[in-house]
Amino acid sequence: MKLFFKSLTFKIGILIIIAEIIVLGVVGVFYINQFSTEVDRRSIERLQLPGKLMRAGLLDYDAIGDEQMMRELVGENLVNGMVVGINHIIYYSLNSSLLGESISDIDFIDLNWFNVNNSDDLIIKGSGHLISVSRIYFPDGYTPQWFVYMEIETQESVIEKRNISILFIIGSVIALVLTFIILLLSFRLIALKRMKNLLGVLKDVQDGNLRARVDEPISEDEIGVLQKGVNSMTEELQMSQMKIKQSLEQIQKNIEQYGFLIDSIRNPIAVILAYLELDTLESTEPIIKQLEEVEKILKQIDHEWIVSETIKEFLRKY
Repeated sequence: MKLFFKSLTFKIGILIIIAEIIVLGVVGVFYINQFSTEVDRRSIERLQLPGKLMRAGLLDYDAIGDEQMMRELVGENLVNGMVVGINHIIYYSLNSSLLGESISDIDFIDLNWFNVNNSDDLIIKGSGHLISVSRIYFPDGYTPQWFVYMEIETQESVIEKRNISILFIIGSVIALVLTFIILLLSFRLIALKRMKNLLGVLKDVQDGNLRARVDEPISEDEIGVLQKGVNSMTEELQMSQMKIKQSLEQIQKNIEQYGFLIDSIRNPIAVILAYLELDTLESTEPIIKQLEEVEKILKQIDHEWIVSETIKEFLRKY
């Protein structure tokens, strides 16, 4: 398991997942905002529908008191609805107890919502509530005659938005997990097996086996180029080793022949030296000096003989 977390597959997978998280995060924020805006737009359209129908003359004002009809138009989250005159008196209402009352006596009502100088319909977003105040004009099309007040709870919209967010998060997590699994399996099939074979060849070469070769099918991708390079490298190393071995064997043969010759010379010289050292005649001194020089040469050859033995050891090893 520890090797897996250190593997190239895991590292590449983590990088791709991080990239996906960033992309999904940006896309998610955008689309969740879009969905939320769409939910709010749909809620506002339904909330304003009674006022638009009344403005078009397709719905009577007293229909505001029909709770079943209003819920069909606005939704089950309907809270309140009423038709208010420009004098701030409630003429039609979903709540019959408010009929004839002035909106100035209702705590949750802001009189500024019913200002005739307002240029357009109003949408007021409160804490857990959404309010619409639509204007109905006199036949001249400019002077306000009625205000249609509609109120709904936004809890249903909040739940819908939350569900959209949860579904997106769940989908994103599933996408990340599936991506990692697919990536892992694909990488193992396409690259990991070939990489292991490649590493095995390099390990064999490191251990001295220059006959090792990549035996996997070699493709034309980057790994294939690396496989060809490793095979070419090991072939060149093997050929170089063979040439070095042949050269060393030839050197060894030359040294052995040279060494045999030196031994043939050494033995008689040693005998002559021993004999001459017994004779103290001055006439023998030049000869002794010459033979001593030859002895020094032979000692140097002894040193070279040690080198020869080292070469032998190398040849035995390889």
